[in-house]
Amino acid sequence: MQLNESLLENDQTQINLNQNVLKIGTLNCKNFKANYVYINELLEKNDILFLQETWLKTNKEAKLLINPDFKFVHKSSIKSGNTRGRPYGGTAWILKKKINDKVKVTYFDDCISSCKIGDELWLIGVYLKFNNGTVEAILEHEEQIGKLLDIIENIYQQNSTAKIAILGDFNSDLYRRTNFDDLMKHLIEFEQLTSIDTLYFQKTDHTFFNKNNKSKIDHILVNEKLTKNCKQANILNDIKHKPNTSDHLAIEFEIDFNLKLKSDCNNNYSKKKPKWNELDFRLEYEKRLCEKLNQLDTAKLARINKHNSKIILTELINELTSSMRCSINDIQQAEKNNQNNKHTKRKRWWDNEIQKMSDDVKNAYKQLDNIKPGDNINQLEAQLNELKKSYRRKQRQKKASISTKWTKQINTLYYTHKD
Repeated sequence: MQLNESLLENDQTQINLNQNVLKIGTLNCKNFKANYVYINELLEKNDILFLQETWLKTNKEAKLLINPDFKFVHKSSIKSGNTRGRPYGGTAWILKKKINDKVKVTYFDDCISSCKIGDELWLIGVYLKFNNGTVEAILEHEEQIGKLLDIIENIYQQNSTAKIAILGDFNSDLYRRTNFDDLMKHLIEFEQLTSIDTLYFQKTDHTFFNKNNKSKIDHILVNEKLTKNCKQANILNDIKHKPNTSDHLAIEFEIDFNLKLKSDCNNNYSKKKPKWNELDFRLEYEKRLCEKLNQLDTAKLARINKHNSKIILTELINELTSSMRCSINDIQQAEKNNQNNKHTKRKRWWDNEIQKMSDDVKNAYKQLDNIKPGDNINQLEAQLNELKKSYRRKQRQKKASISTKWTKQINTLYYTHKD
């Protein structure tokens, strides 16, 4: 469901999974934060989505924006400590939590990764080097193609009948004749792959566009074993999907696959919605949201000019959306804690000192989840780790003291009644 719908409706949304069909998509999103609305639209129809150019430093930045029914596995291209300049690169797998098959994501680097599902299906995600006309770019692209060949060979060594799909931004077009394009053609020929979108009629003949040209540089390549299971593949038309802010188009495909789901009474599950029809909920939401909005850096608006207006407005919109979702999550979590009395401790070793340390750890987690521009993520993570160590150390000390006390009581009782 789209996030704007989840903020407005007040009912139980039912989501269905077809157990016999696996739906997979790929998109060079060109900035996850700016394009999260369209990404969530894609998640309505897909079980797995592979993203390129997320421009994220950590996966925590996507946590509040992504559909909560999905798991987000991310690899950043931004070096730690580098806070200057435009963000770049980064790839991510978004996986439906409902899938019960053994799923394993492996990152070989920030541009090439694999997602193994069950014992026979491998998805290889790629974001290959673009051709900027330099020798270094050609050498890096050749190295990436070589790495792909090694990965495929290793998969066949594990399972000679493996079903393989390679998806993502190849920065190569089968209908051109550059060095990069020829390398991709050799890869397809050597591994006997098929560009799946060519098997079905497409209304759109490109996956990338700008003012000067259009090209087909995003692909889904499948081996012969998987081709037999393919049902459909579509390049999504940008006219019908206006929320897409990227200059790339998404590609989706379906395969026959016996998808195992987590055990449930049925194949439907529901997601709790905000109680907008209750006055107390609305008042509490207004209060919490105002507190968060007062913390926003609105001074950015004074720095807007024709060169940075899109970037600054996008950042503010993302911060506003995060504040809205965070306010709702805080209220729902507080209601859940009150209903279940979840955090009431009755253990003998639990006292006010332990309670305070526990609250400090939780607050550190919240601070890390609600990071803001300018926050030092590494410092927050180090602070959280130190608080957790102190908390666990104190727990062990308290438990040990209680255990020693009980031992003394038992020994006293034993010697008293020994005779």
